[in-house]
Amino acid sequence: SLAEYLRVHGRAAESIPQYEASLARNPSYVEARQGLVRALLETKQPDRAVAALQDWVRTRPDDAEARLMLGSLLVDLDRGADAEPHLAEAIRLRPDNADAHWRLALVRAAAGRLVDALPEFAEAVRLNATSAPMRNDYGWALAQHGQVAAGIAQIEQAITLKADFVDAHHNLGRLLAAQGRLDEALRHLSEAVRLEPGYNEARLTLAITLVRAGRIDEGAKELRDVLARDPQNDAARRALAAIGR
Repeated sequence: SLAEYLRVHGRAAESIPQYEASLARNPSYVEARQGLVRALLETKQPDRAVAALQDWVRTRPDDAEARLMLGSLLVDLDRGADAEPHLAEAIRLRPDNADAHWRLALVRAAAGRLVDALPEFAEAVRLNATSAPMRNDYGWALAQHGQVAAGIAQIEQAITLKADFVDAHHNLGRLLAAQGRLDEALRHLSEAVRLEPGYNEARLTLAITLVRAGRIDEGAKELRDVLARDPQNDAARRALAAIGR
């Protein structure tokens, strides 16, 4: 369609009225609804995208894809409480949708409901065993729930699936450091920083772990690097003061 042509060729703003005209003629035109939402997001109009998805859900309440798209967007906008019923309904309509289980798990974990989140994470991983992000999030949730060994195993698997997964290296480094396995932790934290030098949170964790391992000079250097990028980082400043640097 003309609308899709315009959007995929970088003219998302021009595509929006074309999608809206298509939907005025045929409200059941799923591709136009999907395209309209993408165009609105590409033009930084998330509230209009939410409204478009809500209209889609009203028009087709049993459309699992509409429910998932609406729930996922609400999660991205930090509206987890609003997202949860749509994600739950998407799962009722399509129980084999790994993304819906994962998104619902993220909502529940963010709300501190790990007991409710873990079965959804487990189902997401069962349905999509090769998803590194799902395994990483599942592993972190397991560890936060006290199942540290199982959590480490999931995050290690995430790294096996995606060797350059920065967040997984950082998460694994944190868990290993908390267990006192400092040499292993440092390998993963160093890799996270190597892969993404501007990742200050990982660099701070690396610095603190270096200090714990007795490598004070190296830790101080990393802390100064954190402060060079973020002069207001109080944690790095306190850590430097604690080692007298």
